[in-house]
Amino acid sequence: MKARYLLGTIIVAVGLGGIVASVLGQNSPFFAQALAVMVALATLGAANGAGPGRPLIALVQFPAISLPIGIALIRFWPAPWGVGAGAGVLVFGLLCVSMARNGYAAHTELLLAREAQAAERQWLDTAVQTLSQAITILDADTRVVAMNSSAMALLGGKALDPANPPTFAELLADAPNLQTAATNRAEFLGHATMLVNMRQPFNAALHLNDNRVVDLECQPVPGGGWVTVMRDSTGERIAIAELNREIRRCPVTGLPNRRAFMEELAQRLLKGSNFALMIVDLDGFKQVNDRYGHAMGDGVITRVGFRLRTADPGLFAAWAAMSSQSSPNLMMSKAHWRWPAC
Repeated sequence: MKARYLLGTIIVAVGLGGIVASVLGQNSPFFAQALAVMVALATLGAANGAGPGRPLIALVQFPAISLPIGIALIRFWPAPWGVGAGAGVLVFGLLCVSMARNGYAAHTELLLAREAQAAERQWLDTAVQTLSQAITILDADTRVVAMNSSAMALLGGKALDPANPPTFAELLADAPNLQTAATNRAEFLGHATMLVNMRQPFNAALHLNDNRVVDLECQPVPGGGWVTVMRDSTGERIAIAELNREIRRCPVTGLPNRRAFMEELAQRLLKGSNFALMIVDLDGFKQVNDRYGHAMGDGVITRVGFRLRTADPGLFAAWAAMSSQSSPNLMMSKAHWRWPAC
């Protein structure tokens, strides 16, 4: 198809150049000669487009149209008008060749840049979609440009409408998984809007309907956009809470240790409520360890701890020692206990 188009263009250009040269060579009216020259110049100007084959067409049209017309004008029109018109036609033909070449080069460069941009966007979309973390990309107006499947699954939202993408605030407000759990959503969105206007990164925690906790991190990017990363931190928070419990609990008895007891004691003192404190020492515990072994000593501590835990629901009991190798002190406190003065 392209070869046929070029061949047809060449035939038309040769024919047009010959016809205009013949008109100029005969004793034709000046109006007819001028009209023929203008048609030829318009045909040359049409070669300045940026489509495929335009530089080659312009290059062919110069010897086929410009050259014979320019020579005919110089030869048959009276001087100095013929020389000036002929030279102008030749210069115009050369300019058409140069402009067609430059235009085609610029058009080709633009197409290559668009293809590279499209390939980069496709690569970015593929990379975002394959990430396990929930990623959302926002523009300068905080409208959602892209959101991967992990973010859709986390928020429970539907696919975005490219023609009318929502803002990030609208996305969170309409997310099904945040409908009932995010009771502080309005406060969070107001705080987020203020930080967005200041172009400051910020973090937040979102609570889902199924009691999961999502850590949200928003970072500004050059150009005015934003990248948000949402991560399900429920397991991590549970592990941290369990670790905090472990460091405040005796590994043998399961009762709170000295650290937990001191924290509880400080809280009760701050409240100013009445409570009683009792410290108990297990006499002869070291002899149990020495005579029957530490396993038997651990059993004694465990048994005593179990009885204390089940003795009274309002009793807060803790072991002062973390090991059964030493004689432990039992510290107990309970609100509203009254002890006689000793």
